[in-house]
Parts: sequence; C-alpha cells; structure tokens
Amino acid sequence: MERALAESDALRFLDEVREEFWGHPEVYNQFLDTMKAYKRESLDVPGVIERVSELFHGKPTLIQGFNLFCPKEHQIDVLPDPNPMA
Repeated sequence: MERALAESDALRFLDEVREEFWGHPEVYNQFLDTMKAYKRESLDVPGVIERVSELFHGKPTLIQGFNLFCPKEHQIDVLPDPNPMA
C-alpha cells in the first residue's frame, strides 16, 4: 500500500534537487520557476513534464523522485544509462 506524500516529502525532494545542482544554481532556480508557473496555472502538465525532462536529463534518480509526485499517466520515462561506467 502506497502512503500519501506529505509536504515534508516535497521539501526533501527540493533539497535533493538543490544538492544535485549545487554547482549550477540556475538549474535549481529554473525548476522552482517551473513549479511556480504550474501553481499559477501559466504552465500545464505537459509543459511541466517537458521542462523537467530537459532539466533532469541524465539524472534518473531525480526523475524517479519527481515521478512520485505525478499521476501515472504523466510520469517521465526513465531510460537506462547507455554509459553506466562514465
């Protein structure tokens, strides 16, 4: 049985995103801007999915984390890393 996600889960995920992009704060800020645009309803779900896919490209752990907050029909496919040793 899945548990409901709480605000603390969202905050923890934001921390993970910030840590992943600590050397590139512009990516973290773009992610925040994307979420704010969605909340303001100036960006729809497909737009959010497209932006997050671009921002988190090559970061399967972040994509999987983001998917926890998405309905199944809007989840981003996580492709296997073609160069796992790189």
